[in-house]
Amino acid sequence: MRGLAKVVVHCVAALAISLVSTLPLAAQDELISIEIMGGITTDESEILANIELELRFTSFFVGEDGAAQQADERVAVTSDLEGRYSIKLNISPKWSNFELRINPARLDEIRYLAPRERLLTELIMSGIESGSFVFEVNWLIESRPGWRELLNRINQHGERSAKGRLLRDFGLPEKEQEFRIDDKVVQIWFYYTQGFAVRFEDEQQDKTFRFRPRRPPK
Repeated sequence: MRGLAKVVVHCVAALAISLVSTLPLAAQDELISIEIMGGITTDESEILANIELELRFTSFFVGEDGAAQQADERVAVTSDLEGRYSIKLNISPKWSNFELRINPARLDEIRYLAPRERLLTELIMSGIESGSFVFEVNWLIESRPGWRELLNRINQHGERSAKGRLLRDFGLPEKEQEFRIDDKVVQIWFYYTQGFAVRFEDEQQDKTFRFRPRRPPK
């Protein structure tokens, strides 16, 4: 995602802990305390409070039958009034696939673009190996291009209308055509980069056309 702040690792201890491949067998199940922290702001320098974040990861273990098994785990937190969050975990070296994501349902979908998830496995593992246990992951949420015009258009057509729902889900069309057929007003909205166009007759959605996504014409 364009404009995301770089992930910064702060070293808070000098003690080096090796990865699971170099740990003695008796020590491989020892837990390591880590913290993932950061802030959430917008590209218009606004603080975003009450935003839900979820850390997902996979744990590997030996089941009662002696076979190797894995389980998907998750931890959710919410940003405070200053847009800050903190996730504290006691992890095993056997855990992997760390992925941090923001719940898009807590964002204003008209104004903001949903951010992509952040893959943290390499960051966490290399940090632990070098003796770092606090990881700062900041988020810069991008505004949807033309969000003010988008909001006006949604209000113009009505949130529950076919056009209102389309605008809310996909944003402003990249091209619009309008003409008349038998006293009917026909419009076609093109979403080139998403690979479809929608035809309306007198404000009612009529047909949807699919094609290979491409750049909008100039």
